[in-house]
Amino acid sequence: MMFHIGRWLGVPGLATNSYLAVDFFFCLSGFVLTLAYQRRFDSGMTTIHFMIVRLNRLMPLVVLATLISAIYVMLRSVVLLDSISFSELGIATSLGLLGIPFLGASESIGGPQVFPLNGPQYTLFLEFVVNFFWVATGGVRRLLPALAIAALGLSGLVWFGILAGDIGETFLTGFPRVLFSFYLGICVFYVDRHVGRTWRRDTLFWASCAVTVGIFFIPVTLPFPMQLLWVATLSPTIVFAGAGISLNPRVARPALLLGALSYPIYILHYPVFCWVNGIYQVVMKRPDALIESILLFVAVPVAGFIALQVFDEPVRRALNVRFSQRRQEA
Repeated sequence: MMFHIGRWLGVPGLATNSYLAVDFFFCLSGFVLTLAYQRRFDSGMTTIHFMIVRLNRLMPLVVLATLISAIYVMLRSVVLLDSISFSELGIATSLGLLGIPFLGASESIGGPQVFPLNGPQYTLFLEFVVNFFWVATGGVRRLLPALAIAALGLSGLVWFGILAGDIGETFLTGFPRVLFSFYLGICVFYVDRHVGRTWRRDTLFWASCAVTVGIFFIPVTLPFPMQLLWVATLSPTIVFAGAGISLNPRVARPALLLGALSYPIYILHYPVFCWVNGIYQVVMKRPDALIESILLFVAVPVAGFIALQVFDEPVRRALNVRFSQRRQEA
């Protein structure tokens, strides 16, 4: 969020390299999904069942975020007399609601982002793709096959020479990006299972986090080889070290809350930015990066919490109940 606010409000040097958190998300996802679903696959969970579970988990907030942005773009065109194609906006909205990229969207509705109404949504598309590939190919049961697939993704990244995928021009580079980090997370799972909890990892965890924060806030963009080095080393190290830490009760409750808020904050921060930035500039007749940043750092978590409690969790519960009933009927 800090990285995007810096770019959208023109604040140079604000968490310049924190876009690498995308690769950490993919790595963490590979670890967590293997931990959560491997035994279920062994017990007969099907590809369709798994993908429905993933769609139920992620899509409700995608739908909400897309609609919030679409309403903003439509009202902006009316209030500010912006020239937009409403048919193009309709296409962008429909594709966004379905989680499908819109290549070639015009700048007036948010292009060249492949998800013009919510740019960060491209990572969820890549997540769905790699999730489907993972389960459709039978998952991975050992470390060496996971390493081989991660190496395939790494070779693709080296070939393209960039960590991207959010705009049409770099769209294809997102596939080796997610493949590398996701399967690296699966590798971490098998290493963690082999090593066990025989030694404390607290020092390794905090040291890796401290180095990462330093890298994220260096006010110059890292060269690609350094980016790749972080993705290949520190990102999986944080996942591995974090997996070996047990939280004490005082920390566990706020940690669980922050974990629950992380996805709503991520998927909603662009729509909330659009509304905060748009309203502020209409009222004040000028941009103000400092004030708008402060407003956003309050508005986004609050909006995320409300969306989680009022919309996301109730909708997911209802969808899960309905799906369970249909499975029983079948």
